[in-house]
Amino acid sequence: MLKMSSFVTCLAVAQFYTLVTAYQDLEAELDTLKREILDELYSQEDYIINKDKRENQADKDDSDNSHEQLAEGHGVHNGVPMGQPDFRHGTCDDGRTNLQIDWYGGKDDFTCMEHHHWPSQRHDDINWEPTVIKSPTQMPAHICMDQAINYFEVIPTIGAHRPLWPVFGEYKYLPPQRWIHSLEHGAAVALYHPCTDPGEVDKMRKVVNDCIFKHIITPYQKLTKDMPIAILAWGYKILLPYADENVIQQFIRDYAMKGPESRVNQNGQFYDQLIHRAVERVSYHDSHLCPDMKESDHVKLTEVNEEPQ
Repeated sequence: MLKMSSFVTCLAVAQFYTLVTAYQDLEAELDTLKREILDELYSQEDYIINKDKRENQADKDDSDNSHEQLAEGHGVHNGVPMGQPDFRHGTCDDGRTNLQIDWYGGKDDFTCMEHHHWPSQRHDDINWEPTVIKSPTQMPAHICMDQAINYFEVIPTIGAHRPLWPVFGEYKYLPPQRWIHSLEHGAAVALYHPCTDPGEVDKMRKVVNDCIFKHIITPYQKLTKDMPIAILAWGYKILLPYADENVIQQFIRDYAMKGPESRVNQNGQFYDQLIHRAVERVSYHDSHLCPDMKESDHVKLTEVNEEPQ
């Protein structure tokens, strides 16, 4: 009787692991199917959304740098065009292959690994002056996914990046190799440490969403407990102890939409780990940044050069 019971137990365990394996295989197939469906949906959606806007903008300004015009020269860095998933038959950057070269998928990049989130410093007695840090000038370059991209700065704002730029919005995690390209297109990038007080992240999120359509929001674990939030523009960044609404608005007004390819109005093609797409609360072309900012809310920002690291 005991042998029969052991046999039944072993059989049940074997069947269990068979079911687990089958489930994992099915989950992988569903994930692949989901990506293919999203590829098609995003492609069609962006075409519909942007078609009339591209045509209207072209009528208003014949000199506007459209995607097609950029592909002829301005959107090509070191021989690699931007925004073309089929370049080199898809082996350069199709937005899906070899992504681990930029991000290995570590949970610590988007999860607070401490016992508690850090408390807000909003009401602490902090001797803090809003300071904008200017990065050294670098030539941008498009690097295919067969090469790693490394940055000298802990929080880079300029330099080499991937050919496909990300869909504007909020991400579970987005590596700098992607959001550097967003900065080049004039976007504001909002970073926060995963342990940042959730209330401060919510405040930062609301300000950025209300200020500019072209934005990226993502956690970034290289930020510190003293300065757990950072707002970036092409070549500039500001670190914050908490989500100071007026400072964030002032920075976006002063520095966003000034990247070398800010007039590219198309949305991106990369969406891995995307949570929410940006919503057009302000002008799609971001001609008037932070429209709700009052004259009394203006803040003086000090500018300094990035120190060598």
